[in-house]
Amino acid sequence: MEQNESDRGMERHPGNRVVVVDESSILDRLSGEIRDNLEKEFSKEEAAARKQQGAGEKTEESGAQDTEPRYRVVNVMWEILRHTDVVKTMKKLGMCTCGQCRAEVLARCLSALPSKYVAAREDSAAASVTLYEYRYSTSVRTALLQACEEVRAHPCHSGQQG
Repeated sequence: MEQNESDRGMERHPGNRVVVVDESSILDRLSGEIRDNLEKEFSKEEAAARKQQGAGEKTEESGAQDTEPRYRVVNVMWEILRHTDVVKTMKKLGMCTCGQCRAEVLARCLSALPSKYVAAREDSAAASVTLYEYRYSTSVRTALLQACEEVRAHPCHSGQQG
């Protein structure tokens, strides 16, 4: 039975009116589409900025300056997690801290958290993240502990490393 794109993540039971929805595959598809769209938009903006910068270089030669601030997309959850001592948490829980386990913990943690992106000026991105850090730090720590427990219970390798 071939599935079309709208049926992916759904299991139909013939003769019944029951449809089982695998939310994770639907969410994975949606998050992939969002990421792809953001990357396309970002690429367009970068191309426009490069084109404009090329024009700006010409005007700078004539004495004018380009004072427009530059912006970037910031993954708030990643920035908060990046400033959390993941290895210390893993050690406290008595688990392996090898690169593979650290990467698995980070991936599981980010997958469990809601996506939160902001557009921030390049010179003040840290300030933008700080605004959200207080609001989401408890969620990030909770997801980190859950991810650590999952990896500790089902390590990606045999034996204790790290």
